[in-house]
Amino acid sequence: MLMVSALLTLSPAALRATDAPLATLYAAHTGTEPLLIGAIALFAIVNGALIQIIMASRVLYGLASRRQLPALLRQVHPRTHTPLVATCLIAFLILAFALYGRLAGLATATSVFMLTIFALVNLSLWRIKRRESEPVTTISFPRAVPLAGFVLSAGFVVWELASLIC
Repeated sequence: MLMVSALLTLSPAALRATDAPLATLYAAHTGTEPLLIGAIALFAIVNGALIQIIMASRVLYGLASRRQLPALLRQVHPRTHTPLVATCLIAFLILAFALYGRLAGLATATSVFMLTIFALVNLSLWRIKRRESEPVTTISFPRAVPLAGFVLSAGFVVWELASLIC
């Protein structure tokens, strides 16, 4: 619906010429500066970064708890029970990526990282389903489902990395 509205409001050439098509649409429809859209976008970016910090730090904490990463990453704050070392490490890495590169590069790195995790989780599930029998009381999907998830996620990772190289 947004695309139809965009094409009915502005020409494809005008949309192609702008770096911020949504802000341009907002300005065309309201006749005012797109400050509100900019503020919403800023909050969305900050929220996305916070979610990434929380998610990635919990992954590091979980791996450290299973003794697959250094024990330092499984230390938690005594009062809040949050993995402070893992959270600080991820926050530092995200800050370094944000200050060193462009926002598009950070978004690409995040996408590749998330898709890699999805691919590995699906591959792990496929392997678990091969080893263990299914409990009778649970919903069971064929082994082809996690295999398809792995192939799709890994395919998107390869596609993204290939587009960076070419």
